[in-house]
Amino acid sequence: MKHIILASSSTYRKDILLKTGIDFEVIPSKYEENNDLDLTPDKLVEHLALGKASDVAGRYPGSVVIGADTIVYFDGRVIGKPKSREEQISNLRAFSGKFHSAYTGLVIIEGNHVVVDSLETKIYFRELSDEEIDRYVYQDKRRDNAGGYAIQGKGALFVTGIEGDYYNAIGLPLNLLGVRLKEFGIEFL
Repeated sequence: MKHIILASSSTYRKDILLKTGIDFEVIPSKYEENNDLDLTPDKLVEHLALGKASDVAGRYPGSVVIGADTIVYFDGRVIGKPKSREEQISNLRAFSGKFHSAYTGLVIIEGNHVVVDSLETKIYFRELSDEEIDRYVYQDKRRDNAGGYAIQGKGALFVTGIEGDYYNAIGLPLNLLGVRLKEFGIEFL
């Protein structure tokens, strides 16, 4: 059986991968992310995911390493994790009544076999009142999600629909991962 590593400190990614029933180990990457690179959103997340996966693969040769990185893209710019309450409020106000995209880069490495991919999911928000935004931000003090909300939590109350893979919006496109892992002889079913 192959040794599989998830190169991520994200509890969301770990929880998604646990749904597959495969055995894996979590080893966070030490790679320093830079969301300010002059790349298209898909190329940016691929670059960042490759950096994360490569870091861990270099320390654990012979393992199958899965790396991922997710950003929110809105109005021509990358929206990262908000650094303040004010930035989180600003993001949610901007998303109100519009759509934004979650891009996840997915990289799998085993020795010299490297697969690099990315996926976009569009997320549509209803109109939000300032009061709703304030209550949400007051309750969600973590601000550890790109864009400033969690679609898998109370942030789902803002979403009128998505176009694409739901798990991609959380941070690990499960369908794409399953398809790509077959290239490494690993199947979920």
